[in-house]
Amino acid sequence: MLFVYLIFQGQSWWQFALLLVVWITALIVVALNLKDELEKKFINLPLLISTVLGLAGLALVVEWQVVRYVLLFASGILLGALFSKAVAGQTGLSHELKPLRRMVMMLWVFNLYAFSVSVFALGIFLNPVPVWLSSLVLAVIYGFISVEIWKLYFAIPGRRFALWTLVISLIFWEIIYIFSLLPLGYFISSLLIVWLWYLTHLLVRFHMGVQGIVWRKQIMFLIINLVLFFAVLLLFARWI
Repeated sequence: MLFVYLIFQGQSWWQFALLLVVWITALIVVALNLKDELEKKFINLPLLISTVLGLAGLALVVEWQVVRYVLLFASGILLGALFSKAVAGQTGLSHELKPLRRMVMMLWVFNLYAFSVSVFALGIFLNPVPVWLSSLVLAVIYGFISVEIWKLYFAIPGRRFALWTLVISLIFWEIIYIFSLLPLGYFISSLLIVWLWYLTHLLVRFHMGVQGIVWRKQIMFLIINLVLFFAVLLLFARWI
């Protein structure tokens, strides 16, 4: 919470960079002192570093004071809950790890939304950055986070996900590029894209499971999400 507060108070790029370095270093020290293998599996350096970068990116673009306070408290709650839950689930039983696995997954989803908002905002504020390049960078992040979530559910090497990672990255490179051309704000654009990504990565995860995709169980879930998606896009999204 202190680091997010200091980012809000910062006035120059070197202060921002210094805060990031100190913050990431502090979390790396904590992560390296974890002894339990289950803790190391869930609380890994990519998750911690991406959380810091995501929170820092949001801190740069959030303007409403109320939202700033929410982000300030959320930063402490997210990281605090992550470490406390990891300590509680050291037995390794599947039913005990399920809450931790879901919490880590949702933290990855939050990080992806934060990255999306940051990249879209930079695309608006820094016009010289080509849209195709920023879309490509963000699409690679989408693929990377998909793998990190799948690794929570499947005890197989990360390279086994290479094909689906490539498919998701290419699909969302196009989707991100299209949304970059729409007259939508970066908060709502990021929400809609991450929503689509979440459904896609969820179906891929089911596909890689033992049962595969049981469509009779998923069809209603997909229809509801489709209706809600277009309702948000047409009724609540602010076209600018």
